Amino acid sequence: MKKLLCVILSLSIFVHADLSVKQIQSMVNKIHQKRSGIDLATLANTKEPFVRLQTENNISTFVIPTVNTTEDVKLVLHAIMNGKAYINKSWMKLE
Repeated sequence: MKKLLCVILSLSIFVHADLSVKQIQSMVNKIHQKRSGIDLATLANTKEPFVRLQTENNISTFVIPTVNTTEDVKLVLHAIMNGKAYINKSWMKLE
């Protein structure tokens, strides 16, 4: 019974998948169109979205980082592997 149901389901998917060449070409053209993004000035003035959890004396508090506007810090991403990122010559991991 399960095999029959799987065969009927797969056949119905193939029957209803009626993409024409024009539809595929229009999808490809939409992908190739340049999309507008955020400008760099707006991006530079956004706040950091990450919040850290700090534990001292068995008390856990959330630390919201402050924006340091006096000094420019360049972050260089070298690699991403196994859920870790190599940023500015040190490995970082989300915990």
